[in-house]
Amino acid sequence: MVNLVAHLFNEKHEFRLSDLDYLDARNLKFALKAIGLRFRN
Repeated sequence: MVNLVAHLFNEKHEFRLSDLDYLDARNLKFALKAIGLRFRN
């Protein structure tokens, strides 16, 4: 989650989608919502 947060605020930080595999269902839902909010048009 820390890598995701860092990446959403600064794209220089690396984040791989495979990192989402390690999240539980609640945090996965939260992470996908955050990604959607960050990259919406």
